Amino acid sequence: MKITRIERQKRNKTRYNVYIDDEFKASLSDFDILSGGLKEGDNISESKFELAIKNAELNGCFDYIVDYVSKYLKSEKQIRDKLKEKNFSPECIEETISKAKNYNYIDDEYVAGVYARSKSKSSGKVKIKSELIKMGISKDIAESETEGLDYKDSAIALAEKYLKGRKKITLEEKNKLYRYLLSRGFSYDEIKVCINNFDLNGGDEDNEF
Repeated sequence: MKITRIERQKRNKTRYNVYIDDEFKASLSDFDILSGGLKEGDNISESKFELAIKNAELNGCFDYIVDYVSKYLKSEKQIRDKLKEKNFSPECIEETISKAKNYNYIDDEYVAGVYARSKSKSSGKVKIKSELIKMGISKDIAESETEGLDYKDSAIALAEKYLKGRKKITLEEKNKLYRYLLSRGFSYDEIKVCINNFDLNGGDEDNEF
């Protein structure tokens, strides 16, 4: 096998088309060309070229992960699904995921913690935990990272916004508020504490929720 031509692409100056025996074989980055020791005119074994292709895929996959996690807060499962969508091979995905974990580019505990803290301002533990599990976060991590956050103040703030600042509400409004907070993932105890901050119009005896 002979590398008959290494040609820079016109639309992407960092990538090259590699021709073996005058036949196009691969599109590689400048880094892949150098690290693979590929030179125009050299004879190359099939195994060496296959290794260069494999390493190129691994490099591309790792670069994609680094770029992806720098823009988005994603779990391991979400990253894995994205790599499959981009048609990286299963072997490449497994090897690159392992490498990314070693560099702490993939950390489900960190992702779950950041997500839970940011969402606790508008949602309760039940909803946040459910969303984390849907993201592929394990139940243990989801439980751990949603524990200990102050959801009561968030529930009260949402209720005040929902009631447009009013402190006196009707029994019907109280029931609607309960359903609203329930839909936001707050627990019964959190909702009870929240609703008892508001007075019922007319001093209804049923002021305790």
